[in-house]
Order: sequence, then C-alpha cells, then structure tokens
Amino acid sequence: MVKISSYKTHIVLFICLLLFLSLSLSQGSARVQIKSSCYNSGATVTESVMTANADYSGVTILTPSTITSNGEGKSINDDFSEFSHVIFAETIDELEQIEAEFKIESGDYEWESGVTASQGESSLGMSVEYALEEGNLEASYGNAFATHTEGIRTKGAQYSGVAHITDDGIASTGKGDNANFNSNDTSIYHKVHVDGGRKWAEINTYLSTNSSEIDYTWKQEAKTFIHNSSLGMRLEGVSRNETNLWAASGMEGRALKFPTQYLPPGKVVIKEIIPVYEDLKQSVEAFRDDFDTDPVGAFYSVDQGAHISPNNESEPQSWNSELEDEEHFNLGMAFNFNHP
Repeated sequence: MVKISSYKTHIVLFICLLLFLSLSLSQGSARVQIKSSCYNSGATVTESVMTANADYSGVTILTPSTITSNGEGKSINDDFSEFSHVIFAETIDELEQIEAEFKIESGDYEWESGVTASQGESSLGMSVEYALEEGNLEASYGNAFATHTEGIRTKGAQYSGVAHITDDGIASTGKGDNANFNSNDTSIYHKVHVDGGRKWAEINTYLSTNSSEIDYTWKQEAKTFIHNSSLGMRLEGVSRNETNLWAASGMEGRALKFPTQYLPPGKVVIKEIIPVYEDLKQSVEAFRDDFDTDPVGAFYSVDQGAHISPNNESEPQSWNSELEDEEHFNLGMAFNFNHP
C-alpha cells in the first residue's frame, strides 16, 4: 500500500509540472525553452522544446511499463515565429531520437509530436505543416541516421509544404507558385540538402524576373530511409513576353563524389555509362548490383524542355489567331542513392 500511494503521488506531481510548462510556452514573443524527462523500469523519454511566437501543449502518461507523450503547437505571429523540438527515447535495447528546427518569416505552421516507449521498444514521430507567403524559411529535420535541411526565399510567390519525421525515416514535400500575385518583381530561391550519414545530395532552384507576364510553379520531394535516399525538384511555367527565362531561372545539383550539374546545362559531366539491356528488369537488377558493389555511386536524372509558340506574319492566319508568343519552360533534377 505504501508503494502504490507513493506511485500515485509522483504521477500527480509530474502532470502538474507538464501543465505549468505548457502554459509558459504561450507567453509573448520571447524565446521560451523547457526540458522534461520521465522514466520507468524499462524506458526513459526526454523532450526539449523551444518556441518564439508559438504555442505548445503536451500530455504525458507514465505507467510502470509504458511512457506515452503527445504534443502539438502552432505559430501565433505571421511576421516571425520559430520552434525546435527534440525527443529522445531510450530502452534496454535501443536509443532513438527525432528532431525538428523551424523558423519562418511571413507565414504560419503547425506541428504535432508523439512518442511511446516501453521495455525493449519505442516509436517516435513528428509532423510539420506550413505555408509561406513572400518570406523566408529555414528548416531542419533529423533522426538518428539522417538529416534534411531546407532554405526558401520568396518574393511575389507562395509556398506550402509538409514534413514527417520518424525514427525510421524522413519525408518532406511541397509546392509553390506565383498564381495569386501580379507582381513585376518576383523571385524564388529554394535549397534542399539530404544527408544520409555517409552520403549526401542537394539541389538549388532559383528564378528571378521583373516581368509580370510569367506564371510558374515549383515543387520538391525528399525521402530518406535506413537503406536509401531520394531528392527531386521541378520548376515549370510559361512566359508571355520576350524575357529569356533560361537566363533568369535554373537549377544546381551536387552529391558526394559527384560533380555539380546545372540546368539549363552548361557542361554535363558523365563519369560512367551503365549499359541498358533490352530487358528492363535485367537493367534494374544490374543497376542495383552496382550500388551494392560501389556504395559511393549515385543515380542522377535530369530533364528539361522548352516550347516557343511563334506569332508572326509568315504563319497562316488560323495559326496566328489561336496562339500567343509564349515560352514554356520545364526543369527537373533528381538524385537517388543507397546507404552503405
């Protein structure tokens, strides 16, 4: 009876402490940081949360065999807000961690977190959803074996995305455009870096123009799991004047032991030609075997396209009446690599 009473007392004190810290995180724009640790006979869970111009609340349930913690937060100021959230879960057999750092100017976000740990096993997860409008963003997502970092600057454009972080992998995706802006001064810069431990790759996408006769969209997707990673970006649109989009937009991509590649291309460097068999399945198997024997190798794909619709007196009248002077552009770049 004495042990049960003592156990109940500790539970009450622990919940009161969490409620107090949760309320503190809602105060004003100053940076507020808390750190909490709870443990039982089979596991230990430690969380560290920092916010500025953001709310956060969480609930933790502690029993003799299991620790469960869930939390959620959101920005409360569209001009500037940031947070960082780190979770460690240690059991008898493993030590896992996930983390996210996020800073945004001119936008908003929400994030959720959850962890369950018991003797011999644990499960961690976190998700971030955000929207950026003519502003800046810096983000970093990580777990025990990988890190994704992302930087975005937009002017006359908007972007929205989502990221999921677990102890098994990291995945992020997003899409932006200038559809809601009629600005003659628009620009974007978007950099994504994927680090799988002993291998990495990154792609930069940019566009800058002083013409309002341009419509464009861009998107990115990055994934890392225990055995492989992938990263891809695409930029496409149309220009309805004489602006040279190829000079105002482009991509740069690089990876470990892989030379920098450019779109539009200056010089494409080919280090090795992998034979392509008539049987697609055989080609795929040979490609995967090459990854196994040469773990520093990376698969790189690139495509671009342009289409100009002429409108001049030499064309038939029916052709003239249906088409405008347009330049369509489409840039795409992707990396895929295995982890040794």
